[in-house]
Amino acid sequence: MKRAYYIIAVVLAAMAFCVIWYAYRWQDVLRPATYICPYEVAEPADTLSVLFIGDSWAELHHRDGFDTVLHRMLEKELNEPLKVTAKGRGGATSKAIYRLMFQQTAGVDSAYCTEPLLRAGADYCVVIAGINDAARNLGPDNYCRNYELILRTLLDWHMKPVVIEVPDVDIYHLYSEKPFKDGLVDKVQAWLNNTKLYDVTDYRKQLKARLEQTGMMDSVVYVDRSQWNKDGFRDRRYLYLYDRIHLNVNGYQVLDSCIAACIARDRKRCLEAKTLE
Repeated sequence: MKRAYYIIAVVLAAMAFCVIWYAYRWQDVLRPATYICPYEVAEPADTLSVLFIGDSWAELHHRDGFDTVLHRMLEKELNEPLKVTAKGRGGATSKAIYRLMFQQTAGVDSAYCTEPLLRAGADYCVVIAGINDAARNLGPDNYCRNYELILRTLLDWHMKPVVIEVPDVDIYHLYSEKPFKDGLVDKVQAWLNNTKLYDVTDYRKQLKARLEQTGMMDSVVYVDRSQWNKDGFRDRRYLYLYDRIHLNVNGYQVLDSCIAACIARDRKRCLEAKTLE
């Protein structure tokens, strides 16, 4: 019996050591970003400028030519000169997206740095973030703090953020068959951050609540998932690739159509308000 207790004690001690070591080893990943003083950006030109930053959704938006599609949709809605530019980093978390807004913190991912685009100024900036936070189980609070830094920085630059609410993507489908060691790390990370494994639900709920509590909802264009993709990867219009996480051509068409309509509606409202001043 004593031997059994000894073995159990050793196993528990080893597990505790592993958790402590992991928390220390990955403490930078587990902590939210720290505030970075914004640089100066140019005043927006007469041409309406729309930026699109974020993770792989933004990266693929640019790579696969959807900047042109969104440009065409907005031009039809607004009938005024405009430009659309997207830049993203596949796998980027909300913290990484914030740090990529600054050359000084872009690090080894400097090729994906969005500072040159942001320095040129813009009227609107679409932000895609959250899927990788949920995939890495970093926790809704971490996500909200990073996202708020992104939004406050854009507002400091007088760029109106366009917040894309994360729809139901199937992270579990892609990540559940990871090797045992990697899967165990994910489970430990979810436990440390008090979050559900591979689940985006709490991330979007908490972000929306945070925006409403802080009054920031009135300063952004909020694109609710119900406006374009209420059923997520289960949508019968087949908006996703085989991985159930990334949009296909049809998916980007639907998303961009919704973004264009939301920006156009806000743009017209702002112009009407200026006319009444």
